[in-house]
Amino acid sequence: MITGNVITAQRAIGDEYDRAIQLRTDLRMGIASGKPRYTCTLCGVGVYLNCMHFERRFYFKHAHEDGSCPIETRGDLTQDQIDAIRYNGAKESWRHQQMKEWIRQGLARDRAFSDIIVEGNWTGALTGERRRPDVRASYQGMPVVFEVQLSSTYLNVIAERRVFYLQEGALLIWVFAEFDDQMRKLTQDDVFFTNNQNAFVVSAQTAQASAECGKFMMEVVYRVPLTHSEPSELLRKLIGFNELTLDQAKQQAYFYDYYGQLALVREQEARDLRELEASRKAEAERRWRKDQEEARAYFHEQWLDWTSGRSFDANDWQELVETFDGVGLYLPDHPGLLPGRILNALYSLKHGYPIGWDYKALIEVAHVVLPGQNREVMDPYLDHFWRGARAFGRVEEIQADDRTGKWKKKVEKHRALVKQGIRPPPGDDRYHRLIPFLFPELQGH
Repeated sequence: MITGNVITAQRAIGDEYDRAIQLRTDLRMGIASGKPRYTCTLCGVGVYLNCMHFERRFYFKHAHEDGSCPIETRGDLTQDQIDAIRYNGAKESWRHQQMKEWIRQGLARDRAFSDIIVEGNWTGALTGERRRPDVRASYQGMPVVFEVQLSSTYLNVIAERRVFYLQEGALLIWVFAEFDDQMRKLTQDDVFFTNNQNAFVVSAQTAQASAECGKFMMEVVYRVPLTHSEPSELLRKLIGFNELTLDQAKQQAYFYDYYGQLALVREQEARDLRELEASRKAEAERRWRKDQEEARAYFHEQWLDWTSGRSFDANDWQELVETFDGVGLYLPDHPGLLPGRILNALYSLKHGYPIGWDYKALIEVAHVVLPGQNREVMDPYLDHFWRGARAFGRVEEIQADDRTGKWKKKVEKHRALVKQGIRPPPGDDRYHRLIPFLFPELQGH
């Protein structure tokens, strides 16, 4: 009856014989003085500690047995009715009475409140149900009900009161004597999480603050979202009732909009994730381009060594094969297996002078790529040559060097064959993919 807590008989008795014996005396003295320490949760009658003589096992008994306790008439009451009786019984504790007085004092100091009533009856306009709220008042025209929450295991009581005051157009606010992470009860969580993760504590300190400020002051206990899945530790702040957001339709009164902020945190995290993914993608593309450039440069170096006859290192070439395999491209085990004619021609077009042959002008390279009009001798990769000539701007140069007109005739005859449906053989698709990689300038031409 001091704290208003509902505890089990086992917890009250404990497991130490000497303390149980002392408790027996304390309980008897409390009953004798009219201030019992423990009472039955159902009927409110003081209880004392009795003991089985032979087993030395302790149990509680009513100080007065008249058969009216619901424990003896359990079959006549529903579980909800029993829970309601327990809840109301807990409201008789010293702490509960003191908290109601602190709330009343704070409301009386605040001019925004009027019609303050402690334990006044409320009859539902729609249902005719009756409630006896701890404290009620009017705040700027809105009926506000304050219920002190000290007990546990009364979720049905919490839910029923929420529904009742919602129908009555009033706002229900639960108030606690203490609220912390270590000793928090499940029913405190039932209130905390349905109230936007805000809880309110009233104490002697808040009552003093109300007197000093001229406003109804409470301690708000709340959390802020650190990430989408991790909240902060409990935060505390002394606030005035006027700092709260009141939502009668949701039966919520809160200082910090936890779930509203959580939505912003999740939205920001989603943006951060998208930006991170974009950054990673850009970095991957940068690395990919760098890898491609390095692979092209490495190939160019190896190819020039091979075509010039300077040197050929099989180990170096195998390393190049593995490098190209890493970017999804095929190289044969020996450079001699590559389509060398078109590669030399494209390098020649790119650099503006013959590479791979001992020629003096690009026109000679062009004649090598298109030696005659027999489709059997047409280069399978001839289309890459045409694109290269356009991409590297060598078309006019080749035409200017065609002093005999032989190149022009070759081109005209080739175009005629193409119109007839005669085209070069298909070649190896792997090389058709390799050539545009080695010469990215061909793209779009």
